[in-house]
Amino acid sequence: MKLKVMIVDDEKLERILISKSFEWEEHGFTIVAEADSGESATHYVKEYMPDIILTDINMPFMDGIAFATWVKEYHRACKVVMITGYREFEYAQKAIKIGVCDFLLKPISKKDISQILIKLKNDINKEKHQDHQISELKRAYYASESILVESFLQRLVAGRAMESEVLQKTKLYKLDYLIKRCICLSIKVDDNKKYSKESIQKYREEIQYITSSKPFQTYRHTVFIHYAGNVVALYEGGCEEEEFRHVFYNYIVMLKKHLKDSVNISLTMGVGNLETGIDGIAKSYNQSINALAGSIIYGKDSLIHYEEFERLKKQNLNNARIDFKEFSFFIENNLQDKAFECIDNYMAFLKKTAALDLKQINLMVANMISISYHVLELKGKNFADVFEEENFIYDQITSLETLDEMNEFLKECMKQIMVYLNSIKTKRVSKLIDEAQAIIDKSIGDSTLTLKSLAAYLYVNDSYLSRTFKKELGESVIEYITRKRIEKSIELFNTTNLKAYEVAEQVGINDPHYFGVCFKKYTGKTIKEFKYPT
Repeated sequence: MKLKVMIVDDEKLERILISKSFEWEEHGFTIVAEADSGESATHYVKEYMPDIILTDINMPFMDGIAFATWVKEYHRACKVVMITGYREFEYAQKAIKIGVCDFLLKPISKKDISQILIKLKNDINKEKHQDHQISELKRAYYASESILVESFLQRLVAGRAMESEVLQKTKLYKLDYLIKRCICLSIKVDDNKKYSKESIQKYREEIQYITSSKPFQTYRHTVFIHYAGNVVALYEGGCEEEEFRHVFYNYIVMLKKHLKDSVNISLTMGVGNLETGIDGIAKSYNQSINALAGSIIYGKDSLIHYEEFERLKKQNLNNARIDFKEFSFFIENNLQDKAFECIDNYMAFLKKTAALDLKQINLMVANMISISYHVLELKGKNFADVFEEENFIYDQITSLETLDEMNEFLKECMKQIMVYLNSIKTKRVSKLIDEAQAIIDKSIGDSTLTLKSLAAYLYVNDSYLSRTFKKELGESVIEYITRKRIEKSIELFNTTNLKAYEVAEQVGINDPHYFGVCFKKYTGKTIKEFKYPT
């Protein structure tokens, strides 16, 4: 990056001579501005923040000394080179006191300006390198201190820090206010993605920034990332407990809204109780984590107070249970509304139950999934026939974190299973009807062919066969058999010289009179009218 240079002289000719006396761009410089007085030059300094200023010492209104003095106050890093004549040299000595780094004597030669500018360039680069090293050292120091503080806070909230260490380090890190009264806020970023430590750090910095700005400077606090992945904030508690809790909870509601708007993602917050002493810090932290677990019931993007959560757990509960046999029946028979009603009732029961451990609830949900698996198993099927992988469902269950998510997941699974069961049922019915038709066509000359004998041959209930056959084809089994017999008899009348009673026997009707009645019913003609049309 080229160094920025500004030329200040009240004589235009002098400015032109200076700008033409050196190959600026070739040597890594660029002239960003020229000014005809110190007063006008101040505006350019503010706009361009030049690295080097070449200024005449003797100018009207604001001379070079006054201008250089202003520059050193406003832009300390800037290098000022004073342009002067011999008769002004004693006056120019004043410039040394205000930090002018060098002088150019009139008339200015290319050699003089070249030597000064190359020297300044080396000095500036050296200073920038030193500044960078200092910045890196400071960054490393603060990063190291931050790691030490965070490590201490991890042990503090876990109750693993000795009292002597707590007293020493809370004072060292200016956190001793936490020992008097402390209240803990645990924040969980709600998203399907698995966040890296860098991502969580970004949210931690945003939370730290917001809680340190107005109007959230009300309470002293510290913010750090717990190794479990939550952002933890420890707040100084007020003296009047009841009043503090009321005011602080309102503060947290407002904070949550600002955080959500800022990071544009849902955040679940767990708030512990106001506790005192060293042990109280770990106690309030554990309460905030337990409150976070309430998101199973309250759902994500909730603000959950430990006291409220405990009241929910201690409620007098109904012992209503789901009828799993009935649930199994609804799935098998594709009664979706009834199956979904069972799921809703079960989820409502879990919301009321005191068993609020996530793993335990996951097992309860897995139990409902197992029922549907048993239904599939009875049909000779399994989850791999419905879903992409056998373990897909159980893997998904462990990723669910709220009852609302579980409810939605269960319904979607049951829906897919019922659709699949209905499809194989339809295929099975179609196959049954195809087999029945094939047997009828093959046995059309068998006079013993009836609904009952056909059902026995197919190993199905005759009522079921009759009902299914009628539903699929629009006519009963007997109607179908009779129609097929008449169609076969027409074929025989057209292709043979068999007598009527012989044709009747060929199509499985032993009574010639009954054959004649059936023939007229289906063709609208008697056998004689059909054989000998007039």
